[in-house]
Amino acid sequence: MKTTENRLEMNLNFVLNNILYLVFIGVFIFFSTASANFLTVSNLSSLLLQCSYYGIVVTGLTFVIISADFDISVGAVAYVSMSVGMTAINAGQSILVGIILTLGVGILMGFINGLVITRLNVPAFIMTLGVLIGGRGIGHLIVAEKGGIKVPAVMTDFTQLRIGPFYYEVLIMIAVMAIGQYTLSKTAFGKKVFAIGDNAKAAENLGINVKNMK
Repeated sequence: MKTTENRLEMNLNFVLNNILYLVFIGVFIFFSTASANFLTVSNLSSLLLQCSYYGIVVTGLTFVIISADFDISVGAVAYVSMSVGMTAINAGQSILVGIILTLGVGILMGFINGLVITRLNVPAFIMTLGVLIGGRGIGHLIVAEKGGIKVPAVMTDFTQLRIGPFYYEVLIMIAVMAIGQYTLSKTAFGKKVFAIGDNAKAAENLGINVKNMK
């Protein structure tokens, strides 16, 4: 009797611990049987391409969530930073300058988020919601003032480059995810992130500077 109960408990724990993977497998099987074109190389490659942007963004967001916090402003930050970078390129600056500006604006907005949340003790939800609303407004102003933003042909062509069946953007996503996974599982920084998420007060007592980490 106990053996049966133990097995049921183990099976239940397995399902609960792997629910997302099981749902993904179920959805994958459903669409595979519903459409003969779903499992084709071209379709799977296109799906990965469409997911590449989100995969890169959520890799960084994973660190925030594991540390028991969240950030709902990532879309607005990306919108503003890319609008600034593309505006510079349209104004005659090189693509390299545009990329540097894009990264710089994104880092600056993230720094402001972290500074206000950790030093002024503003709740992350309130701060990132404000940045979300303000960032979308700023992005719209930048784009509307220029009457839209023209993307250089070399950048649009880049999205079509591939190695075998994989687009470059997909390979970049995989590389970013691999770096994120390695950082979380194999480095002291990653262990500190988990420690803060598990118990911020205990982590601080162990000598981890929680405010600086966040």
